Amino acid sequence: MSSNQFSPSCISRKVLRLVVDLKEMLLEDLSYAVEDLEDMKPFFR
Repeated sequence: MSSNQFSPSCISRKVLRLVVDLKEMLLEDLSYAVEDLEDMKPFFR
């Protein structure tokens, strides 16, 4: 009985996918934040 339902490779693949998705989301949020800052720059002068 080899229970390869939770094989390390499968888990690591899922974790990697999650990490990649999170990174992409964070990068999108960062780019939006930078754009907002660029829009607000004239008000700080």
